[in-house]
Amino acid sequence: MTNFTDNEQQVTYPTGPITEPPVEDFPVAEIEVVEEETRDDIVSEPYERAVLPPRKPRDKAKKYIVLSIISAVIVVALITGFAFYYVTATSRIRNLESQVEDLEFNNTMLAEENAYTASEYEQEIDALEEEIALLEMDIEELSVKVDFMDSSIRVVEDDGYKTYHVYGCEYFDSEYYWAYNKNQVVNNSEYTRCPYCN
Repeated sequence: MTNFTDNEQQVTYPTGPITEPPVEDFPVAEIEVVEEETRDDIVSEPYERAVLPPRKPRDKAKKYIVLSIISAVIVVALITGFAFYYVTATSRIRNLESQVEDLEFNNTMLAEENAYTASEYEQEIDALEEEIALLEMDIEELSVKVDFMDSSIRVVEDDGYKTYHVYGCEYFDSEYYWAYNKNQVVNNSEYTRCPYCN
């Protein structure tokens, strides 16, 4: 026998030829045959797994046909939707373009009308400016006359008091009066001046 050390344990292994004991030395065990009792609630047969039958080529073809039909329907629906959207968008674009053209036409008409109205107003303004110029000339002439009247003419009411006034005095009654040269009444002691206007 040879001794080997394996992890601090001593193990003894036999050496030499190995001999098997004769068959006669083994005891023979008696086997009793037990009949199995059959009961309704015990299943004697083992469990069998259900095996699906192999697929037929027709099933695959049907599946592909159904998928193809669904895909075709989806594609047709998408194309129809895009076509409807395109037609609708095109119609809206045309309507918007028509509205833009109408607005441009209206804008042009308004611009022409404004230009015509402006020219009319300019002509009217020119006419009014000419009229104003004529009135200013009349005012200048009247101003000369007024200055002459205020500086040279005195008026006396025909009431016997012989008070002379400047024309336009609030105490002068312009219904009956005499008009004199200023020097005639100022230097004449018969006439008295109005204290409010002279």
